[in-house]
Amino acid sequence: MSQSNVPRNINASTVSQSSPHPMLTIPELIMEFLGHLHAEDEGHVGWIDTAGLVCKSWIIPAKVVKWGTADLRRLLSVLAPIRIWEDEYTGIALIDFARRPKLDDWKRFGDVANLVFTLDVSGEMRLEGPLLTMLLTTLNRRRPPHSSALLPNTRTLKTGPLMVNDLKEILSLLPPTLQTLDTTLYASDEDAKLAFLQLIPQRFPTLSTLRLAGMWDGNEKLHQAMADMLTQLQSLREVSIPNMNFTSGIASALSTLPELRRVEVGQDCVENKELNLKWEGSSGGFPKLAKLDVHIPFDDASSSFLLDISSINSLQSLKLAHNVQQDGTGDLDGVFRAIGQMHGLRHLALTSVRVELLQADSLQGLMRCEALESLELSISATTTQITNEGIAAALRPLTHLKRLELCVLQGHKSVLDLHTLTSILQSSPSLEHVVLELDVRSQWALQPNRHQHNNLHTLDFVNVPGSRRGFELHRQPIQEMAAFLSTLSVKNVTVVSKVQASGIEDRYWREVAPLMQ
Repeated sequence: MSQSNVPRNINASTVSQSSPHPMLTIPELIMEFLGHLHAEDEGHVGWIDTAGLVCKSWIIPAKVVKWGTADLRRLLSVLAPIRIWEDEYTGIALIDFARRPKLDDWKRFGDVANLVFTLDVSGEMRLEGPLLTMLLTTLNRRRPPHSSALLPNTRTLKTGPLMVNDLKEILSLLPPTLQTLDTTLYASDEDAKLAFLQLIPQRFPTLSTLRLAGMWDGNEKLHQAMADMLTQLQSLREVSIPNMNFTSGIASALSTLPELRRVEVGQDCVENKELNLKWEGSSGGFPKLAKLDVHIPFDDASSSFLLDISSINSLQSLKLAHNVQQDGTGDLDGVFRAIGQMHGLRHLALTSVRVELLQADSLQGLMRCEALESLELSISATTTQITNEGIAAALRPLTHLKRLELCVLQGHKSVLDLHTLTSILQSSPSLEHVVLELDVRSQWALQPNRHQHNNLHTLDFVNVPGSRRGFELHRQPIQEMAAFLSTLSVKNVTVVSKVQASGIEDRYWREVAPLMQ
């Protein structure tokens, strides 16, 4: 380190001759330490430059922490200052480099670009539509001729909503070894989307993680293009496509991927009956699948699909949201029979389920899933025959169950009450966290005497009926409620009301909590 690079109040000979503790020269340890400080400092980079002056072994780790994750605007300002101004005649915002980058600027940019592993175009510094287009156009126009990818070591791209053309400009900066693409297409027509889907496997053949939102156009042509793209990305491990229906074409394409571990499809899609899952079977598909989160109709095709994947030993987490069609409700029994074959399942969630009849034994299929650690059920039935004893019997074999979230509605009213809670706790002593939507208008004072549940530490009551004047109309005196909750020896209790009037929950709970001490 030269004398000129040392702050005036530090003796250069002391810096160069001092010997730090050997542990403080291990790059991985230094980067971990600096990374935590960087996160706590909310990404402010000024102090990182100072950290690089501690000793020679800190110089490279400090630079990696500073530039390992970079937003596009900060990165491009390494080339030359960026200026944004408003055209005095049109009022349109314009952006450009304040001066033309020189060869020395490109060399400095190259040194920094080699350190960028994650390019983030989604944060506070992201450039909006036209400004981003202008800047990228200027960059590509002024980059040295015959230059390769400007960010040769970047492995992850994260963006907010972008037009396809802007996204393609950003992708031109990246190497073919990109591993993670997390982006949202914004206001792009079908032809642009189709061209983009064809581009991804051509540019990034070894992509391992794909999150692609904004694919709102739910026609068969776009779904076929998506399926064709997926089959070409044989290194994919994680796929998330929240705005497309989980169709047979997409399901079949995903089933052929040898390294696929995690799938999320259709969490926020426009329901299209014509594009429903019409599963025809696929032997030996999804060889390494560990987590599946999809919207599907609860029909025979879905039950057949679930039966086919029930033999996957690696499957540990399953989340199914009911894609309800206008002409009917789902077949919950068939879905439960298929799930009952997934003996290694650890996490199960069935949400937004609508059925005509919830039979007394509908939940019995769960009894075979003895490895379950968390269970979430949200079911709405026109008619329900389910009983507290039936719920308790279904849960009793689940000896590893730690978290339960349960909502069973008949019409718009919960059929669960405090007796249900007591039955659940008696049948499932392993539970640590319980979330219930229940009717608390039953008699608190009529509940059984004290029961010790040593594992239970959190109990949440959600969507509790209330009134805009408080809970006075729909609850017993708060002393009775507090007395009942005290019998459970629960450390954390939350009461959340359906009523959205500000302050109701806090005011109500301030009355109850002191009585439980």
